[in-house]
Amino acid sequence: MILFIDLAVAVVICLILLFFFRQVIVPLRHGTPLFPWFRKTPVSEKMKAASKELEEVAELEQLDDLEEELNRRKAQLKKET
Repeated sequence: MILFIDLAVAVVICLILLFFFRQVIVPLRHGTPLFPWFRKTPVSEKMKAASKELEEVAELEQLDDLEEELNRRKAQLKKET
């Protein structure tokens, strides 16, 4: 019976060490945020998608502004000639 308890304790310790290794040591080595299992929630995925979409919209707006400026300069050059 004591052998079974010792084996169970050893398994639990191994699982804790594995968790620590996967969530702390590996991310530190790769330069990524700690505890990646907790960062893969649906909310964080939606936030990443929303921020990416917001960046794309901002880029499109900037391109529209540049296009308007280009068209304005073309019209101004046509008036001068």
